[in-house]
Amino acid sequence: MEMNQYVWVIISTFISAFASGVSGYIVWLLKQAKKEETEQRIESKKKEAALLKGMRCVLRQNLIENHDKYVHKNAITIHGHENVSEMMEAYEALDGNGTVRIMTKQTLALPVEE
Repeated sequence: MEMNQYVWVIISTFISAFASGVSGYIVWLLKQAKKEETEQRIESKKKEAALLKGMRCVLRQNLIENHDKYVHKNAITIHGHENVSEMMEAYEALDGNGTVRIMTKQTLALPVEE
């Protein structure tokens, strides 16, 4: 083999190895990006679940407080009735439990004060 052929073999081997290394690096970068995206999605879902649980707790507390307040007065205001209805709608959409549903039915069944 001539010297020129050896140079071409070396160059083609080098180019092939370099291309293989670059494509391997690109694959690694893509896997890292996907891994980070997955981790961010998991973290986002955890935060969303915590926010929903927190909102459900706040709604439950407000519904219970309104129940106690209006049952004690044995009447409910028109605005109170509207607020309790809307809170209960949101609470049920967040998979609230049956105990508060019973209390809310009692609250909404009270006579509306003028």
